[in-house]
Amino acid sequence: MIKRDEFLQLKEDEQIACVYQVAKELSICEDLLIGLEDICTKSPPWLADFVIEHWMNIHNEKFKSNTHIRSFPIIQDQINNHRFFEQLPELAIQKIIFNITDSSIFILA
Repeated sequence: MIKRDEFLQLKEDEQIACVYQVAKELSICEDLLIGLEDICTKSPPWLADFVIEHWMNIHNEKFKSNTHIRSFPIIQDQINNHRFFEQLPELAIQKIIFNITDSSIFILA
């Protein structure tokens, strides 16, 4: 997990690459904007502000060749928003179902 002070000590291009990697992991169906939205809505304000100010550079990071050279610690945030499965957006449900490997965990009502 990377903390605010550690993040701010990185060079701007490293910060952008770091946020890009996290957004890519949070994306659904390779849609980076979903990952960026997730960061903006569930992360501390300082990180959301960074994403908003640099969203175009973060979005363009996938076209750079040096993105995968350095591995960054994960920016981790606490999610306190618990919703019922039925209330989740369809794309989120698709990603959850895609990652389920054991169908016996489904409970039929």
